[in-house]
Amino acid sequence: MPAIRCLTSVWARFLFWVALFVGVPSIGTAKPKAPKKGISLADCIKRALSENPLIKAARFGVDISKAKLFRANWARFPKLTVTSALAPIPAQEGNLLQGHTNYNRWGVFTRTEVEGYMPLFTFGKIRHLQRAARHGVKVEQARVRLVESEISYLVRKAYWGFQLATEVAEIVDKGLKRLRKEKKRIQTKLDKNDKDVDQNDLLRIRIAEAEIVGRQLEAKRLKVRSASGLRLLVGLGFGNSIVLSQTYIDPLGISLKPLEAHLAFGLKHRPDLRAVEQGVKARLALLRQKKSYYYPDLVLGGFVRYAYSNVADDQPSPFASDPYNTLSGGIFVAIRWSLDFPMKIGQVREADAQYRQLLLQQKALREKAKYEIQNAWLEARDQCQMLGLLRKASRAARAIMTDEGRSYDEGFSKLSDLLKAVVTYYTKDLQRLEAIYKCNLAVAKLSQMVGARGLSIP
Repeated sequence: MPAIRCLTSVWARFLFWVALFVGVPSIGTAKPKAPKKGISLADCIKRALSENPLIKAARFGVDISKAKLFRANWARFPKLTVTSALAPIPAQEGNLLQGHTNYNRWGVFTRTEVEGYMPLFTFGKIRHLQRAARHGVKVEQARVRLVESEISYLVRKAYWGFQLATEVAEIVDKGLKRLRKEKKRIQTKLDKNDKDVDQNDLLRIRIAEAEIVGRQLEAKRLKVRSASGLRLLVGLGFGNSIVLSQTYIDPLGISLKPLEAHLAFGLKHRPDLRAVEQGVKARLALLRQKKSYYYPDLVLGGFVRYAYSNVADDQPSPFASDPYNTLSGGIFVAIRWSLDFPMKIGQVREADAQYRQLLLQQKALREKAKYEIQNAWLEARDQCQMLGLLRKASRAARAIMTDEGRSYDEGFSKLSDLLKAVVTYYTKDLQRLEAIYKCNLAVAKLSQMVGARGLSIP
């Protein structure tokens, strides 16, 4: 978080005033405040996973793929076509040998045809289509998991950033209040011509006050940005307030496993790798389906035809053609074979190229995943080590500051030595606070990179 890093480098000059007027207890040593009623990190993640529009959009992708699977599963269902017509007709009178049309007499004529077929054996066309559709569902499910992992990481980042900004804003506010109180005290002494203070002390206070006000505005701006990002992720409307159940940031305290364990877990569980793996299987099934179109389909067919007219004489002879009053039907086994082989060859070549293309993309993605997991593991390891070092440095700086304070009170130390010790302590303690944020964030990124649902691999 660049804004947080900027705060560290510019605060050393006014931390002395914070130390003098806020008091010795630091961010790290003070007792945590009692949790307020508000939303927890787990609640934020749960709400984001149910309300975030990107996740909802990804879930519609699953619905689309399931609809395709539904169609594929019903591919063997008989294909039926019904054609029905109704029309006026003049009377048809007589028989096969003697007949005529009577235009003085009119009636109705209706004809209905039902035709259909059902595939019996398709050389794998339906089987491969169903297999491709099943893998397509798994692809979309993996994509949902991919979006969920990214949103979860962003929620954690915003939540911890909000906590960090809240703590930073609180200590700056306290320092400013104490500084202004001390400014008023010095001004009172100057008005009384007290020899313990001079005009330079008041000028130093005013300079520090200007710097602290600038840092106060920056900290509040950072807090607003973090809160806005968190509201956006969890689906709260703009302008709605958000209160955290815990305003201070705690270290996760998770021990990292060896890099090899994270690599093995990540290559098996990363959602992007699972998506491309299922995509390769789907492409292979589609390639085989395209090849099966070289062969015919064995189908079971049938038809029923019915015609009737109330003004056409029925012909009882089986040798007479009577299109006006008839009922016929039949069932048969047939072969359906499309002979457009140039089109089929082109489709097979296209499917084969798509399959091979995805294979190479899968290989590249696996290598990229190894690189990302390794980098995330190294970052998490280093940040956690830095947190441990800064904890020790903060305790050491506090001990030095306490010792310098006693020496100054007893007249064995200069004020400049005490000020230097105070500035060093508060600088290190602020760095320790940032290190908690960076360590937590690095562990969360590592968990995302390996595809873990929590913050560590099982």
